Amino acid sequence: MEVRELNVEEIPGALAVDGAVFPDGAIVIGAFNGDGKIVGRTALMAIAHIEGTWVAEESRGGFVAARLVRKAEQTLAENGFTSALAFTPDENPKVGEYLNRVGYTRLPLSVWQKAVG
Repeated sequence: MEVRELNVEEIPGALAVDGAVFPDGAIVIGAFNGDGKIVGRTALMAIAHIEGTWVAEESRGGFVAARLVRKAEQTLAENGFTSALAFTPDENPKVGEYLNRVGYTRLPLSVWQKAVG
């Protein structure tokens, strides 16, 4: 079995097996059997992730956070991103409630982390 990064010409075939769509710039890695047939695929992609928004206590309850997030979204759009993620701790539901009010939708997933390298 060979596992390697796919070149640009190989990516459409690797995506066709299940109709997946990855953003431009994704690095696609394929697993090939002894006959050269793709038998597995994964991808690495940059995600737009809004993180670390903070507002001083005396400035909360106004529009500071909304303006910060709106500017972050505008900057992402100007740089070719079409969506953004915002991670929140489950134990602080107020952050999630705020994100919902400004248009974010909770996704049915968990984020997992592992150190690499």
